[in-house]
Amino acid sequence: MTMSPFENVLIVDDDPILRTVAFAYFGALGTPQILQASNGREALELIQQYRPAIDCILCDLNMPELDGVQFMRQLKDCAFSGDIAIISGEGREVLGTARDLAQSLGLNSVGALCKPLKAGDLDQVVGMTQPATSVVTP
Repeated sequence: MTMSPFENVLIVDDDPILRTVAFAYFGALGTPQILQASNGREALELIQQYRPAIDCILCDLNMPELDGVQFMRQLKDCAFSGDIAIISGEGREVLGTARDLAQSLGLNSVGALCKPLKAGDLDQVVGMTQPATSVVTP
């Protein structure tokens, strides 16, 4: 079994089933801390409150209150330095555009995954990640 390259993962999605699937996946990898938020606003509060810093975020595009695009813009403003993977049921073209946006904002985009999530898709995200030692915390 692969060990988790992450210390702290944040799953941001308004679908509780998707959050449960992702939680189970990262739990099976041995990720020490897995946080969950149902929208971007909750996620930003967790990022600001949580220390040590979050080193990976899985983020849905379509969420209430603060959607994934708005959330990514806010991540740039708070100098998030970890990895981000985008998830959506909108299709590959929309996912590609969202990933391009993340990269243009200076975020380290490690994946753009179609719903429903599959373990193989998450394996690719884990394979593209930065080593945990490269994440700088304030």
